Amino acid sequence: MRQGDLGMLMILGGLGLSLMFLRTAQSRWLMMGLGAGALVAMVLMFGGTELLPNVAHKAQVRVQAWLNPWADIDGYGYQTAQALFAAHAGGLDGAGLGAGQAELVPLVRSDFIWAALCEELGLLGCALLLLAYWGLFARGARIATRASSGFGQALATGCVTVLVVQTLLNIGGVVRLCPVTGITLPFVSQGGSSWLVCFMLIGMLLAVDHEEPAAGWAGGEQERVS
Repeated sequence: MRQGDLGMLMILGGLGLSLMFLRTAQSRWLMMGLGAGALVAMVLMFGGTELLPNVAHKAQVRVQAWLNPWADIDGYGYQTAQALFAAHAGGLDGAGLGAGQAELVPLVRSDFIWAALCEELGLLGCALLLLAYWGLFARGARIATRASSGFGQALATGCVTVLVVQTLLNIGGVVRLCPVTGITLPFVSQGGSSWLVCFMLIGMLLAVDHEEPAAGWAGGEQERVS
């Protein structure tokens, strides 16, 4: 919060809530967590200027751009408005790869990459990409449910949660389902650190998926040596 990284704050909050629910199986923790998040948001919006001026100002600007970007289309609403124009211009089948004018959207290669995809691939192309994400998340959830240990289950759940929240925050910020958070789109946005973390999450998921066969191989090898 002191760094003003609202996106990371939301990812860590969602991660904590998912793991708390996994270990306790009690929905009250989810309600308490969501209530605490709403309270923090209200404090930042209406009373956090003196406590955390950097975070509060950034939160207020992004919420204003989310609620009504047209009120200051040349100021705080410019980025969101340009992203909506690009998404609308894509239509059903898009303009084709590299044929759009997505460069008019600020930070289009990282935070607002979804606007470029909407303009160049259209509704059909973006729907296929969403299906690919859905398949990835469903596979990760299946790995979590089939994990042979409690730690493996928690690790896989955490990896899937981070990828899901990151995807929803990025796409939601572009299409005005939620305020812009500055979170990149997994495996699509520009950024070496983001790619590295996403591949590490996939690697840990694969490690959990191979946990049981690896244990069986180790046990068989030990018996053969003895």
